[in-house]
Amino acid sequence: MIVSSLLVSCSTVPFHEADNAQYLSDSGQYQQAVDMYSRSINLDPYNVDAYLGRGYAYEKLGEYDKALSDYTQVVQRKPDDPQARFVRGLLYDYLGETDKAIQDYTVAIELKPGFADAYYYRGMDWERLGKIDNARADYRSAVIYGNANAQARLNALGGG
Repeated sequence: MIVSSLLVSCSTVPFHEADNAQYLSDSGQYQQAVDMYSRSINLDPYNVDAYLGRGYAYEKLGEYDKALSDYTQVVQRKPDDPQARFVRGLLYDYLGETDKAIQDYTVAIELKPGFADAYYYRGMDWERLGKIDNARADYRSAVIYGNANAQARLNALGGG
């Protein structure tokens, strides 16, 4: 998923731990990454980057409830972070919880009005729900703000 590109650094965790956890995750050693991120969280329970990284590793392990819990921790600790809402929205989408995904994408867009990917994924949800006018509007916004896939979706709906 897109989350891997969001895992840049865990600035409040000692660098070697953050670096090691990220390396483990990048190399597909997700359980070891979970263990490393968990140690980091035990040292600093407010480290949102560690929750984000552990959530991603849980997601890759198929432990979606744990991933959702970690992503929710990020949202609670950084309610004004559009990326946190977006990442949780992606997981809600994967879990088939479209209404919750739309809510998170909407908040992400409110926090960052030019958030092209949030418009795109919310448009996909509107399309799945049969709300084609809403989907077209979101795809148009996604195109304006630079999402590379939105124009094709818009064309498929006859709105391009």
